[in-house]
Amino acid sequence: MTKAITSAPNVGELAAGQVLSVPLFTFKGTDNRAPTVYVQANVHGAEVHNT
Repeated sequence: MTKAITSAPNVGELAAGQVLSVPLFTFKGTDNRAPTVYVQANVHGAEVHNT
């Protein structure tokens, strides 16, 4: 069974001191010989979103 691991590493800080983090989802399968894929998505390339 695939296991999902979530984390939110800090990647920077705004001028006001607010920490910027990126949600990271890692899925671990059972077959270590299976291919690996990296997927990245954003709304606008240089836009910072606060949620």
